[in-house]
Amino acid sequence: MPLLSLWQNVGSAPCYRPIRLAWRLTDAAGRRRVFLSRASVRAWMPGETDVRNPAFLENPPDLPPGPEAKVEDQLRLPADFAPGRCLIEAAFVDPVDRRPLFPPAIRGARSG
Repeated sequence: MPLLSLWQNVGSAPCYRPIRLAWRLTDAAGRRRVFLSRASVRAWMPGETDVRNPAFLENPPDLPPGPEAKVEDQLRLPADFAPGRCLIEAAFVDPVDRRPLFPPAIRGARSG
């Protein structure tokens, strides 16, 4: 199953750890499967501003959002996955144990 998503670092610094994007799919029967994306958050940079401008020191602005990062994943659904609609959730996880580290900031996202 192809899955295309666009991400943006809207913070003030890059992520220094090798945190990975992960997808959790829940099928119509409630079975869950976690897929680790090849995308690493480490590559997503925040925006830039000219700090040499004297106006920057007078009133430091928030950094603008960084460039969009396009993530294209191919998820291989298990044979026992129920046909029909499924719930897709995103998280940022430790690449070794896939433990969720923090939720993505997504407008309209649900928690839990």
